[in-house]
Amino acid sequence: MNTNRIFWIIGVMCSGKTTISQKIGNLLDLKPFHLDHINQSTPLVQAYQEAIQTGLIEGYTPFRNQAHYNAIMEALDSKEVKYIMVYPPYEQWLENCKPIIACPTDENPPNYTKDEYEAENERLIKLTNPTLIIKTVV
Repeated sequence: MNTNRIFWIIGVMCSGKTTISQKIGNLLDLKPFHLDHINQSTPLVQAYQEAIQTGLIEGYTPFRNQAHYNAIMEALDSKEVKYIMVYPPYEQWLENCKPIIACPTDENPPNYTKDEYEAENERLIKLTNPTLIIKTVV
């Protein structure tokens, strides 16, 4: 495995990032790291440096806010990032959201219309220029 290459699974909430990252992890013998689980008790750069050691990370986008963006970009310095985007059809995305809506955690999925959903995915594509876009999640 190229230790300078990071695979980053991106997509909107409920798109299937965790499912795809687990499947890719099994295929490449990598343990995916969910960026929502970074160690909040350490400085952000250090937390992201620890996260990317797995070689496979998943998280909505590196552009959560400016502090996170700056930290992850510093942590990724000299790493080759290959973005893989999970982008199911709108109807599938709505189905994927149902379990979270039924048992909410700290965040609920956005209440996107189809046009808003498509626009958010297009925004992510422009921000990251993904190497691969996965349109269905099984």
